[in-house]
Amino acid sequence: MYRDRYIAHLASEEFIDRQKAAARVVASGQATQSRANAELRPFMRLACDLDADLPWIRDEVAGLREPVPVVYGQWADPGERLARMWLADDLCPRPAVVTALTKARDRALQRAEAEPARWPRASRLIALAWAYDCQPYASVAPPPLQRAAA
Repeated sequence: MYRDRYIAHLASEEFIDRQKAAARVVASGQATQSRANAELRPFMRLACDLDADLPWIRDEVAGLREPVPVVYGQWADPGERLARMWLADDLCPRPAVVTALTKARDRALQRAEAEPARWPRASRLIALAWAYDCQPYASVAPPPLQRAAA
């Protein structure tokens, strides 16, 4: 789990922007609600993993923090960290988040190169991808190792 307030804020902004975009797509009839929710799930987990402070996360974590039995007659509060991990695991597998975030970052960079007004969004996705340990952008990735000629 990540504990950086700036990154958490960026994750909140990205989730909220994607949630609004999903609502517009559903309202226009271009996608069903279930399809929009499925595409939003990786970014829900991203927000949860990066400690975004969103109302739905607070509510879910509060429900998961109910005391759990440890041994006969003793109860323990799992704590916020553990509750967030449980919630994140229920939302989406981590590899799906890495894939979705990497694709979103790469698309945002390509769009920003063509239209400079899109750089703030691309910068946000670059920071989130870095914080989530995604693969580097293809243009800055090191070249593959070459085998020595025999």
